[in-house]
Amino acid sequence: MALCGKVGVQSVADMLWAKFPSICAYCQRNPHDPDVCSDMKAERPGPNWSLLELRGKASARPRSLGDWQRMFSSIYPAQQTEDYGPSFGRLTEELGELAETLRVFPAAPGYFLSEAADVFAWLMHIQNIVDQKKGTSKALRGDSIERGFCTSYPDKCLDCGARVCRCPAILQSTIGRIAHEVPERSEGIGTRSRFLSPEEAVARYQIMDAG
Repeated sequence: MALCGKVGVQSVADMLWAKFPSICAYCQRNPHDPDVCSDMKAERPGPNWSLLELRGKASARPRSLGDWQRMFSSIYPAQQTEDYGPSFGRLTEELGELAETLRVFPAAPGYFLSEAADVFAWLMHIQNIVDQKKGTSKALRGDSIERGFCTSYPDKCLDCGARVCRCPAILQSTIGRIAHEVPERSEGIGTRSRFLSPEEAVARYQIMDAG
């Protein structure tokens, strides 16, 4: 959701409902039918957006994060014996595709909407696997993810405390949190470091181009 805000998505709910209006985006059924889905994907590489739009107009959309989780649970039911591995693998694939949409976003922003919806769907499915294995009833599914979301995003930035974040682009607490090893002579930019300055890069590539 934070990423959607960064790229300017006006409504995450509209984005999700356009692809998943209480049915599978491909087989257009609830619950999803894998055999029909495979056949329809073979005939048509992408969803039938027109039919999805008609379905969306005829149905009531979820009103909370828990409602969205329960909706995805009805479309793609999680099984008690389902392993996390394949679902995490699919989520990783979808994250890679979402990253690709960011690379082409300036030229074709529309791809982001479809891939971001897929990432959300797989996140919901993984949470449904967690709840299924815990024996959480269908009526209570969505409660834990709502509590976690409200704790992480309590209508203000947890770092600066402002309703609209005023933090610098890179927090000091971020430095060293992800990568912990720094090669020698890596600090700074320029001749004495391992990074070229913009001026040095231009000069170097001009020489290469001339050669």
